[in-house]
Formats: sequence, structure tokens, C-alpha cells
Amino acid sequence: MNNEITSKISNFIRNRIVEILGLVLVLFSIFLFGSLISYSPDDPNFLYTDSTIIKNIFGFKGSIVSDFFLQSIGIMAFLFSFNFFVWCIRIIKFKIINNFFSKIFFSLIYIISGAIALSVY
Repeated sequence: MNNEITSKISNFIRNRIVEILGLVLVLFSIFLFGSLISYSPDDPNFLYTDSTIIKNIFGFKGSIVSDFFLQSIGIMAFLFSFNFFVWCIRIIKFKIINNFFSKIFFSLIYIISGAIALSVY
């Protein structure tokens, strides 16, 4: 009886922690997508910070994040943010974090292949 109650409590706590983690990651993916959408080359970034007017909707941090992602992986950053959003929704819905390393590996593969394909085009 006591073991069953502690098992139910630990499952409840584990599910809430996974949901909170999923929610935080969904908010990060929305932040990433919003900062990518409102990217402006005139915004300050790591190298140039002389602009005083920031056009990014998330301010200075959004301009740095969007500049980093667009400079490193290009237009594939939009697909990455969408993919990340879908993963996080699935974490919240199914309350399971599975195949984490394979998802990271295959997302890196499609980012690299997409960046190569777009650079050739």
C-alpha cells in the first residue's frame, strides 16, 4: 500500500517536471523563432554594438541569438526552430523524453545537409 502511494507520487512529480521542462523549451523555441523573424542586419550583435535602435522584438538578446543562428546555419535556423517546437510539444503531450541523442544527431545532419544544399544553390 505504501509503496503504491510513493510510486504514484513519484510518477506525478516526474510528469510535472517533464511538463515544466517541455514548457520552458517551447518558450525558448518561440523566442528563437520570433527573434529570427524580426532579424535586422542593422541590429547590434557580437562584433558590432554601435547601433542604438534595436529592431528585434526581443531586444538585444534576440538580435544576438538571431544573428548567431543566421550566421552559423543560415535559413535552416527557421526549420530548426520549428523542429524544436514540435519536439517540445511532443514532450508535453506524451511526457517522455526518448531518443534524445538520435534526434540531436539527425537534426544536425539535416541542418548541415540543408546548409550545404542552399549554399550550392
